Amino acid sequence: MRQGVRVAQATLGATMGVAASTGTAAAAGDIHLEVRREGSLAATLTWTGGRGPYDLLIDPTNPGDEGYVKPGIGDTSITIPAEPNRGYCYQVFGSDGSISARVCL
Repeated sequence: MRQGVRVAQATLGATMGVAASTGTAAAAGDIHLEVRREGSLAATLTWTGGRGPYDLLIDPTNPGDEGYVKPGIGDTSITIPAEPNRGYCYQVFGSDGSISARVCL
């Protein structure tokens, strides 16, 4: 298991970010993460910094919903499906140990 995945799993449920309809991560590490909601069915995540491949933590904010890690992302942008009227938090982990702040929408 890669270090980023272990770190991502350890942060499930942690609160370190900001909430907005368009979120920008504060300085938590070496990765700058921006999240933009694409209507009610998706969110586009774009980041700079760190080195890939990247692991992405997707953590629903509804109680009882489990988060998950999408490992091995080679790009610095991804569109993630989302359910209407549900909140999500996102965090990116680089293979070099870099990390973004947690961004919640």
